[in-house]
Amino acid sequence: PVGFQATLTAPQGTVYYTLDGSDPRTAGGGISAQAIKYTDQAITIDKATRILARTHNPAGGKFHLQHWSSLATAEFFMDHGLVVSEIQYNPHDADPSRDELAVDNDAFEFIELTNRGAAPVELDGLKLVQLEVEGVMQGIDFVFADQTLHPDERIVVVAD
Repeated sequence: PVGFQATLTAPQGTVYYTLDGSDPRTAGGGISAQAIKYTDQAITIDKATRILARTHNPAGGKFHLQHWSSLATAEFFMDHGLVVSEIQYNPHDADPSRDELAVDNDAFEFIELTNRGAAPVELDGLKLVQLEVEGVMQGIDFVFADQTLHPDERIVVVAD
């Protein structure tokens, strides 16, 4: 939930973490300029967040890189009630016997999103991205504009 309090612990050493996706340890074994020293103060999660953390223990080994733990990663996603409520993938081909026009059926593909939560959801910057599957790009590439989806409202993103 929004406002979640994340805490970090380690049996020994000092915990360093980042929130920008970078490693708290530099390639040479130093402390990154982006690293934040954890001081037992909970990290408030109010948006989708990725925490990368390592423990630094100067007595950890003979070599500088042995002073660090392996990288730990935690990802937090907000449950705003936004769900994919319908997908229309590869609709049927045109049927001349039903007087349908011969059109590319892929033009009718869509994804419908519904806000099933109790609060409005800001869609600004939310992305639907294509993925490569067996060398072929699949899906819809779309970035939402600055708009709000209120509770029980739906929005449809179409391929064409």
